[in-house]
Amino acid sequence: MVKKSTFFLLMLISGLSAFAQCTTNSLMYPTSAISRGVCNGASSTLVSIMSMTGDYFAVNVIEGETYRFNSSIPWDFFTLSTDNNTTATAYGTVPLTWVATTTGEVWVNINSDAFCGLDDDTRTTSVVCGVPCLNGELYPEATYTPACIGAPETIAIDFYAGRYSNVDLLSVNQYTFGSSNPTDIITVASDDGLTALSTGVTPLAFVPEVNGVYRVYIHSDIACGTEDTERELTVSCALLTIPGCPVLVAPMQGSTIPISAVSLFWLPSANGGVVYLYSVHVSFSPDNLSLLDQTYNTSIPFQVDSTMYGLTLYWNVMAQNSAGESIDCSYGSFTFESDPLSVNVLAQGNFKAYPNPVQNVLNLSFNKNISNITVLNLLGEEVMKKVIAANQSQIDLSELSVGTYIVKIASMNEVRTIKVLKE
Repeated sequence: MVKKSTFFLLMLISGLSAFAQCTTNSLMYPTSAISRGVCNGASSTLVSIMSMTGDYFAVNVIEGETYRFNSSIPWDFFTLSTDNNTTATAYGTVPLTWVATTTGEVWVNINSDAFCGLDDDTRTTSVVCGVPCLNGELYPEATYTPACIGAPETIAIDFYAGRYSNVDLLSVNQYTFGSSNPTDIITVASDDGLTALSTGVTPLAFVPEVNGVYRVYIHSDIACGTEDTERELTVSCALLTIPGCPVLVAPMQGSTIPISAVSLFWLPSANGGVVYLYSVHVSFSPDNLSLLDQTYNTSIPFQVDSTMYGLTLYWNVMAQNSAGESIDCSYGSFTFESDPLSVNVLAQGNFKAYPNPVQNVLNLSFNKNISNITVLNLLGEEVMKKVIAANQSQIDLSELSVGTYIVKIASMNEVRTIKVLKE
């Protein structure tokens, strides 16, 4: 009986081990690798708010650094591969922590459980690099509650590097912690001291997501240095305000760029409150911008393909505070170069497309054979294609959602692009 039980247990463990290496996910999303900036153990880099099981995402890592991969669904199962999903290097329920054994690109597979499960839910994925400075002793013993008097308040005047204070914070406020030593590193952490939430050189701005007690650490350097020299630890606070509109930097407004990899860049506004998250919207129509993704960074990649020749992309970035509040911001635009293989544009007088707006069937006619029709959404994604080889045709749009679409009509070496409103 003992032998049978032991055999069954071994078989169960073996089965779990086999299932745990989920390296068969086939869709890379986002389509570009994520790169971490400063590895401080606290600053989180957003991978995507639209990750799904069956996806994998790529991250550029540095050998010897510690990485923590996380999902908004706490039972998600991540499998990390350093050889393009040939084998599993590390795996486990989120957060998955791993010390990099290589420098370069690694892939992280998303599943709903250790048996490589799939579901239809979207989740937010992120990565943190580095080990935070969470060492130190409590000082003073009493928890400090800021009065929010509009000026810096002293938590302790005889604070040492290598100590922390407990501070009671409200999510409706934004706080700034400071040290009288201008090179000190301040870290804000959870009340149990296990999770770093924000870190940086003094002064450090912080907006709590929930009401409660937080730890505020001071260290003398990024190596978590301690120092028995007195310094003053202060806090100031104000009501949470909405960040201003970011400044769009690149591609430059009104520019024409080649069909190649594009990253959208912006700078934080000098006005308004602390930025928690950026929302990036894009469209090939200025009237209907759609969410591309959200990020904690000031840049984001945009996937480009050959269907975008000659099209103008409109984009804007809205900065949100931790309460999700933002203001409407104006858009910028740039145009992709014309297709060098396209000799002419379909002559306006000889081409017809009707009705527009359309509910079901779009009628098309030209005085030459139309070779094919391609329908794109406003993110540039192909949603329909039809090969015709006739000078008149119809395309059924009834299954498409209400909205604006780009229709490209090709005739030999001529092409025309129109916007169609689906009702």
